[in-house]
Amino acid sequence: MRRFHRAKDKQPVIDALTGTGRGPFSQIWEIMVFSTCLGFRLDRREPLGDTDSSVAIPPSVLMNNCASWPGLGYLINLVVSSDPHILNMDDTTDEGRIKILEEYANAGLAYIRERLEAKEYSLDSICQLILEQMKPESTETDSI
Repeated sequence: MRRFHRAKDKQPVIDALTGTGRGPFSQIWEIMVFSTCLGFRLDRREPLGDTDSSVAIPPSVLMNNCASWPGLGYLINLVVSSDPHILNMDDTTDEGRIKILEEYANAGLAYIRERLEAKEYSLDSICQLILEQMKPESTETDSI
């Protein structure tokens, strides 16, 4: 399994979210898991562009710190592709699975940047983002 990359242009967001002990996240892997789920929730993927392989997260960090990460990754990929072959254990499908997760994470980070750029990157702001995403989409029947 290859390392989990992140786009260079999202580094300021990551720095703000870890923020020298004041940020809502203490570890970068936590931000990446959260932003992957957020991007998936938004049904939004963005290609990474420029990356720095020296800061890519080794798979062991994700798997050792987040026991649900492998299953979450497989489930997201299965939903996206609707192809059970995405679960195959080979280099080609591994590359494809990680790329999809990275694109969701990148989109999640972009969304956080869009929403919090003028605000504080605080735990309260992140909680507000989560609450907004938990609200059901309004429909025309809501107003009847």
